[in-house]
Amino acid sequence: GRAAELLWATLGCSRFLLFLHNRQSRTFDLMTGRGEGVQEQVRKLKFEDGFASNLVNQTILKATAFYLDEALLPGNAAKLPGWLKDSFPPAKSLLLLPLATGGHATGLMYLDWGPGGRAPPLTRAEMAQLERLRAMVSESLHAVRAGK
Repeated sequence: GRAAELLWATLGCSRFLLFLHNRQSRTFDLMTGRGEGVQEQVRKLKFEDGFASNLVNQTILKATAFYLDEALLPGNAAKLPGWLKDSFPPAKSLLLLPLATGGHATGLMYLDWGPGGRAPPLTRAEMAQLERLRAMVSESLHAVRAGK
């Protein structure tokens, strides 16, 4: 909730998506989000966990944030998963923030900026702040799942 509002307000993104890992179905399920076409997808859109040769699954497996400023270039667009391309309009810039606790993936925060992209691109200082936010959200998810 709060992380979504903070990211939405501060970064001026077109879309924000929060996926949480469902251990039973081995999927990442869209739990909340904002932006064009998002509400229609909440609690419906999901993708499988594990290895897949697309940018989203690879980012989750590596457990590191990833910012792509030129997602519309053919080589970069080819790395995006089909479910993403089928669900939302193309975005020029996107940010993937995987969430993990205890070495296990627990979720993914996805942000994008429409066809115009983000001007200017994210700075190193902004990425460092986003990494701190990502760590806080991961810790919160761990506390919730642990029943604290």
